[in-house]
Amino acid sequence: VKDIKVSEIGLKRIENRILLSRMQSYATNHGKKLNRISKANIEANKLLNKVQINNSLSLSLLAIMYWCEGSKEDRSIRFTNSDPNLIKMFLRIMRENFQIDEKRITISLHIHDYHDEQQTINFWSKITSVPAIQFNKVFLKKSDHDYQKTGYKGCIRINYHDEYITRVILLFAKKLMKLYI
Repeated sequence: VKDIKVSEIGLKRIENRILLSRMQSYATNHGKKLNRISKANIEANKLLNKVQINNSLSLSLLAIMYWCEGSKEDRSIRFTNSDPNLIKMFLRIMRENFQIDEKRITISLHIHDYHDEQQTINFWSKITSVPAIQFNKVFLKKSDHDYQKTGYKGCIRINYHDEYITRVILLFAKKLMKLYI
């Protein structure tokens, strides 16, 4: 059949069938994915219902977050991330568990040169509840402008100089991990 010539109408019909098959395959696979997500969501809710929200849990979360995204130098807290919810959660737990002098919190901000500096400072100031005046000089990263991640608001580092709190968090994290290793 390789020598058979297919008309333009025939070629269009074949292309349409291929496109229709792809669309049906996508719809089927997408439906299966949504079903798997729904089942996982039900299981996640069951697990969450078993969680006891208390001081021990919040300190454990703080310690693990800090161990993953914080500086291991024990003189001051330096927690770096770009996820607004993680930043908000970290600060909330820290504020709830330690006597924090809000005036001693400073923020270092790393953004691309295509970001609006003042808008980004205002965004992170609202997320952190730290006044813009407590933000350090902004670090601008040069960009080729070919790719701009939609919704990305840069990366921030929370700075808080308190040796005692830093050491408590780090040592708690180490001791907590030893329970599991």
